[in-house]
Amino acid sequence: WNGPYIDSGSSGTDHLTDAWGTAYTFTDTLVRSSGSGSNIDKLLANSSSELLSNTVSGFIVDASRDIPGSTYRDSLQIHLTYPNGSGGTTTTTVSPDADGSFSISSIPIGNQTLQVIYIPDTDTVSYTVCVLPGRTARLDIVFPADLW
Repeated sequence: WNGPYIDSGSSGTDHLTDAWGTAYTFTDTLVRSSGSGSNIDKLLANSSSELLSNTVSGFIVDASRDIPGSTYRDSLQIHLTYPNGSGGTTTTTVSPDADGSFSISSIPIGNQTLQVIYIPDTDTVSYTVCVLPGRTARLDIVFPADLW
């Protein structure tokens, strides 16, 4: 369809008011719009810990589905980058267990970046992980080569 399109423009504060121009009310995990004459509530999560304290876990194997074992587990680094709440980012780095499993806790909701690096060859796989409120995001990571 070729229009007409209406460009009302937007200001840097549009996200702070509802369609009636009334400021949203934020209470813990509840967002309230009251400009219509009655309250319209959206509960984002059951508690603030569901927004800020989630887990990303997974399992790593190579292309032949072999686990790293105790020999190669220290040759792998898992980097998870996420917002730090102050306008920047934080990166948490862990190594998998010998069976290829890993877990990183205290992760906020949102799309976070996970990288797994096989250090001897600097072979890296990257994923975007969607962390939902009160959930554990799980990944099965398969390197595209036989590494160990």
